[in-house]
Amino acid sequence: MWALFGLGVLAALAGELVASIDEEEDYDNEKFSEISSDKRITRGHHAHRGQFPHQASLCYSTRQRNHCCGGSLISNQWVLTAAHCVKGRNSVNVKLGSNRLDIKEPGQIAFPSSKIIPHHLYKGPTQDKYFHHDIALVKLPKAVRYNNLIKPIRLPTNEEAMSKHHGLWGQVSGWGANHTGGDLYPKLKWTRLPITQPGQCNLLKGPYAHTQFCTDTVDYKGPGTQGHDVCSGDSGSPYIADHHLKNTPVQLGLVSFSTGRCGVGYPSVFTHVGSYLPWIKHHTGISG
Repeated sequence: MWALFGLGVLAALAGELVASIDEEEDYDNEKFSEISSDKRITRGHHAHRGQFPHQASLCYSTRQRNHCCGGSLISNQWVLTAAHCVKGRNSVNVKLGSNRLDIKEPGQIAFPSSKIIPHHLYKGPTQDKYFHHDIALVKLPKAVRYNNLIKPIRLPTNEEAMSKHHGLWGQVSGWGANHTGGDLYPKLKWTRLPITQPGQCNLLKGPYAHTQFCTDTVDYKGPGTQGHDVCSGDSGSPYIADHHLKNTPVQLGLVSFSTGRCGVGYPSVFTHVGSYLPWIKHHTGISG
């Protein structure tokens, strides 16, 4: 039985209560859940400050717990993330310029969002078994000033969006779980993952499959070891192309969902950002 889960984060940081945000139901012997946010990329590397200046954390609190997802700064006033992270929320707390979720670091800024725009066609697994159009925009209350710790990531051009990315390697960063059911880890981590070749990912189904792509787990230490992968808590975090088109990094995707087992050979699904350039431009004026 597979468990598909959106990869958000739930956090127990600096004394805050932590609990899973996963919500599971059976659908034809498969389990799906929208995720939480507070564990880490499986295996991977610790990020140094300023390594991912576009990285954002988006958190909100309920009566019993604090939930977080990742995101990416794409302009001085807009953050890109997964729709399942913010759907139904009026506001989230956005943090920029920091690698830590649990402490305040020099140069870090944080404030509540002023507007949230999930894609109007977003569907979660309770509606269609899979996540579709899992993308959202979060507006900041004021323009931020760029520095070594806070800079936007470039969106793909129309030409880049149309090109085939199969076999391409990229970097993904986030605060997700280190393993399935793993404990909270508040430090930002990153790893490199390849985009799956055509026909090798059976999580891409239906008429919207072209708006998504999969990445493979990588076993750097050989078969039988836990691989590098995204996991619960990484939802909304960006996938950045390794090759620097136009001599600058480019965001090709954002973490959407995966099976319920992290780092053991199952693919993860990313929203293909290039498929949503007109939608992003319509709401923000930003183009690649």
